[in-house]
Amino acid sequence: MSSAGFNNSSSCTNNTCGATNIRRYFYVEPEPLKVFRLIITGIVLFASLVGNTVVIKAILGKRGKPFVYYLVTNLAVGELITTLCTPFLVTYSELGTWIFGDFFCRLLLPLSQTSLTVVTTTIAVISVRRYQVVSGVGLNFPATKRGVWLIIGAIWLYAFAACSPMYVLYKQTTRYTKRVVFCIEADESSWFSVMIQHYYIARIVLIYGIPVFIMILSYGAVTINIKKQVHSIIKNARPRVNSTQSNTRVTDYNLDAHRNSSPPSLHHMIPIQQNVIRAQEEPNTRPEVNVLLDQEGDLTKMFYMIVLIFILFYLPANIFYILEITRSFKWFKSMLIVRSYLYLMMYFTLALHPLCYGTMSRFYAKAFKKLILCKC
Repeated sequence: MSSAGFNNSSSCTNNTCGATNIRRYFYVEPEPLKVFRLIITGIVLFASLVGNTVVIKAILGKRGKPFVYYLVTNLAVGELITTLCTPFLVTYSELGTWIFGDFFCRLLLPLSQTSLTVVTTTIAVISVRRYQVVSGVGLNFPATKRGVWLIIGAIWLYAFAACSPMYVLYKQTTRYTKRVVFCIEADESSWFSVMIQHYYIARIVLIYGIPVFIMILSYGAVTINIKKQVHSIIKNARPRVNSTQSNTRVTDYNLDAHRNSSPPSLHHMIPIQQNVIRAQEEPNTRPEVNVLLDQEGDLTKMFYMIVLIFILFYLPANIFYILEITRSFKWFKSMLIVRSYLYLMMYFTLALHPLCYGTMSRFYAKAFKKLILCKC
């Protein structure tokens, strides 16, 4: 399985994936353990299928939702596509041979990589948006729905660009033996193998390295900014904000709190600190501001958890993958078993992210409640 796309192509290049050859090189996973792993995989993928479908459905027909909700929906779409591709790739891994034909070879493996890139990039954009909301820097962008769709389109364009070589190079082939069919890069020349290895590493940087760096940077800045704001509010009395600001509904989540009122334009939003000042100086606005701040707190915790899950569950498999393709360690007997469970950890993110939405956001909790109570 290749790290960034839940596939097994790179590990098949040495003819170690065929059912008749695997026992020669590696320990075979005990049958009860294998059954247990596959059952868990099925449960996780089913939970992801249901959870991400509910998240996508939650925003359909809703007008005037804040930018972050569209980003979460885009994240759910990427994870849903990855979920739909994964059973084919798991089958490929377990059988050690590709049985779905050349068309699906050219489509499914590259598509799984593309959707995964959309997931990582969207999480990075969400982290930047959280910094905007907390600090007020660049909060006016995007100011229109067209701007929202342009950003989402740019995410998908970036994903397709990062994975475009796969759509050209992958094909069904019988390499080394006619008994085993691979879905793998077409060329067998040595220089090509070196180029492919370099591309794998570059793709890891594009899919994981850059987004994770943005996440850490953004949430580090968010944490520092919040601490500064809290310290500043406690230590000093703030001047009264002007009447325009004090009468403005604010934060990136105000439309949830005021569904029955006409939604304000994005350029009217101001950062969290001024909400606190408003509540201090205008007692009659405290209930309204408290609702907004509660939502901010819920969503900030939720996105922290999303990033934490992403890093903890993806990082081990990707480190293993980089070490494997660069031949930084000698292959060991239990390598395939270890790899299988590292990728099982990756699958868990597909189900855990929707769980975070449903338990940590009031908006999505309502959508999941409707599903549980069969009020769809």
